[in-house]
Amino acid sequence: MSVKTKQLPMGSVLLLFLLLFCCVAFATGIRQEMLDAAVRCFTVVIPSLYAMMILTQLLTATEIWRILGKPFRWIAPHIFHMPEGCFALFLLSQFAGYPVGASILRTLYENRTLSRQNAAGLCCVCYGGGPAFLLGILGEFPQRVPCFWLIFCANLLANLLLAAVLFFRHPVQMQITAIRPIRKITPELLIASTSNAGKLLLKLCGIILCFSALCGILEESGAFHSIAMLSGQRLSFSPVWILKSLLEISYASQLSLPFCWYLPMLAALLSFGGCCVCMQIRAAGGDLISLSRFFLIRLLAAVLSGTFCRIGMCWIPWKNAEAFQMVSAPAAAGFHKDTFFPVCMLLIMTGLLLQETDRRKPLSKTKKIGA
Repeated sequence: MSVKTKQLPMGSVLLLFLLLFCCVAFATGIRQEMLDAAVRCFTVVIPSLYAMMILTQLLTATEIWRILGKPFRWIAPHIFHMPEGCFALFLLSQFAGYPVGASILRTLYENRTLSRQNAAGLCCVCYGGGPAFLLGILGEFPQRVPCFWLIFCANLLANLLLAAVLFFRHPVQMQITAIRPIRKITPELLIASTSNAGKLLLKLCGIILCFSALCGILEESGAFHSIAMLSGQRLSFSPVWILKSLLEISYASQLSLPFCWYLPMLAALLSFGGCCVCMQIRAAGGDLISLSRFFLIRLLAAVLSGTFCRIGMCWIPWKNAEAFQMVSAPAAAGFHKDTFFPVCMLLIMTGLLLQETDRRKPLSKTKKIGA
């Protein structure tokens, strides 16, 4: 009798050996890209997202996030075809950051508050970087406030329009009986929320470093240079930073474009989120998310966001003509030792909280057994 053996996944084997070769051959470029990514994590990602992630964890744990939809209880079902609870989640996802909406939707699906179809559809539009991340990307920018509101409103409007179209024939329905009561904020809840936010943020920074290594391989292998040479005759700027931002969104802090292109392109990139964020959403949402459908809707959202932003630029009175000169890396220049020290203290505090949380888990189990 012949014994059947499992065939090796040759595609995965070849890919891993290829990446192993690239990590050895392009070690210098990978090191530089990961160093730049670490700087972006210190200056953009951690300072702009940590406080918002803690607040989001508190809103989710206490169920207070549902109150956000109360003022829209008459508008949401008729225009956007979703109940006020789902519209509250939609609003929270626009302010809280990319993975928050998908993680909450997965919980609501597992609790049978939402059906699989409704949860999967909402995952495609409950998606946004949030104001804190946008301000971190913009950095110190001329007329920063109107630029911020223009991009944020363009992203929000694109998601609202897609939600209205997506749920027009099949409105979202929510099981009211599954809604849990609102809880009080306690010190234990604050510590748990801080710990969970720290874990999510560290995972996010780890994935950013991972994709920066991929960008280092593409940079050293000449792939980005070849693309820049091919497009150099047609474009007045290099598309390399756009391609890097499509892979990992924090590269958008180093975009170098004419101002008339900078804001619409930034709005489109933030609306798409990059492949790095899409992988995080897939991990947070689990099998709820179909990547092909998700990519298609987010690409459409990117086109709408860029278009809305470009139209909105015509209605804003810019102060002088100098605003339309080249915009280059506003956020990356903000890294100095004055910001490095508090970020290090922030990481140390996160590590202590994680250690304290892990230490308390065996004690709680012992108390339950003794009781």
